[in-house]
Amino acid sequence: MTFEVVSSIAESTANSATTSQVASGKSHVSKLCWVWLLLSILLGCFSSGHWVVPILVWIGPPLVLRFMAAQPNWIGNVCVILSGYIVFWVTQRGIIPMAHEEFAVAGCIAALIGFLPYWIYRRVSERFDSFWITFAFPSMIVFIEYLLVQGPFGSWGSMATTQYRNTALIQILSVGGTSSLVFLICWVGAVIDWIWKHSFSWAETRSYITATIVLLTLVLGLGWWRQVIPLDPAKVVRVGGVVAEDKAFEHDAIVALVRSVRTGTSITDQQRKAYMEELNQRTEGFFLRSQNAVQDGAKIVYWSEAALVMLKEDEADVLKRAATFAENQQVYLGLAYACILNQREGPFLENKLVLFSPQGRVINDYQKNLIPPGEPSVPGTVEPAFIETDIGAISQVICFDTDFPSLMRKPGAAGAGIVFAPSNDWKDAAEPHLSVAALRSVENGYSLVRITSSGISAVVDPRGKLLFEKSTYKERRCDFVVDVPLGIGRSIYSWFGESIAMLSGIVSCIVVVISFLPVGKAKRTHTRNAV
Repeated sequence: MTFEVVSSIAESTANSATTSQVASGKSHVSKLCWVWLLLSILLGCFSSGHWVVPILVWIGPPLVLRFMAAQPNWIGNVCVILSGYIVFWVTQRGIIPMAHEEFAVAGCIAALIGFLPYWIYRRVSERFDSFWITFAFPSMIVFIEYLLVQGPFGSWGSMATTQYRNTALIQILSVGGTSSLVFLICWVGAVIDWIWKHSFSWAETRSYITATIVLLTLVLGLGWWRQVIPLDPAKVVRVGGVVAEDKAFEHDAIVALVRSVRTGTSITDQQRKAYMEELNQRTEGFFLRSQNAVQDGAKIVYWSEAALVMLKEDEADVLKRAATFAENQQVYLGLAYACILNQREGPFLENKLVLFSPQGRVINDYQKNLIPPGEPSVPGTVEPAFIETDIGAISQVICFDTDFPSLMRKPGAAGAGIVFAPSNDWKDAAEPHLSVAALRSVENGYSLVRITSSGISAVVDPRGKLLFEKSTYKERRCDFVVDVPLGIGRSIYSWFGESIAMLSGIVSCIVVVISFLPVGKAKRTHTRNAV
């Protein structure tokens, strides 16, 4: 009897000690998880927008996942949404041209959308402890990004753009587009979270750690091999770019002209004279610089976006002069300009790009297809054309068009070797916009030539390597002549498009349904219990 009493007391004491230790461990985790959240905010500020440290993009997601596992309540949810808004405000301020109120609303929407996959994944991971559940998180992120790309901002802010200078890694884009790289980044984050949940136990996780390392090594190894394959030196075109040193729309003569058109007042003789002097001087300057490029061996010359601004009635005369120049210089000329339409309401510009042959004929007349919010241009209705020339197959788009993978996939699917993209940015958007556009080359297997005023002009080869880049914010004159390789043939992505995003959408729908099923007897595993 005495032995039983002693045993009972000892067992009770042990249970109390264990309970106390567990409670102490939970309290420690509850405090430590706030450090994880604060660290994820700090890393997030350097994972997009103004300042990007590519490796930090891989570290942020597992920190947020661990925080949500340790704080599965409304307080934790609100804090994650708030942290998302803070990161959005820090990284996108100045890049997205919006009024303060609109930017605040956009930040709230972005934070809520960004929160959803983390919240749903937490609910699913509470029900299943299998390693295979790690594929749920990247599937949701990829599908959400795919839906956002269909919106007005295209692929701006995509996680994949942060890695654009890692040419070995981004070769994966040739297989599945940005979805493939985003999936890989988020899957690695989910794997780290799963290993963390199991207290980094080598016995339990070594096979999965090994598999993850092998996969990453394979992706990087194949990417490195693909980027070092030599291109055919015979398939090279010398290209010239003439970059505007300022924005034509900021000149007083053009400002006065636009004001008269928009208010419906007559254009005075003085305004007309000032405008024509401005147009003629600017036109002659661009032709002279184009001639310099021809003398340096350029076979095709393009101007930056809206290099000239003119009234619609003066368009024919400028085009005639361009045709004469192309014929006299025996060069292909890409003339980028904007026409002011006589419209008081709605969009009043035509943002155009006309390509002339060395015979002085128009071989492609393109109007900017996709218009960014705030730009008063009429959208074009004709998609980028496949243009056969004696220097190779090419295509042409304008600026914001490069932000939409589905549109830029069309020249790749047609077999274009070079895509020309006259552009016009602003300081805060210069690097982010280049990072978006550069990925299109790897996705589709063609070279991309950006002739960019108020930004970074660049030539990107079919493997994503920057052959040339020059910023107007560092050098006043950014004209260039560069030997540009023709494409390396159609990529897997150009054939199958967004197949990975579609599969991710199916997986996401299944995951969402599972997340709302009753838990039942499923094993619930929180970070606090694991620790």
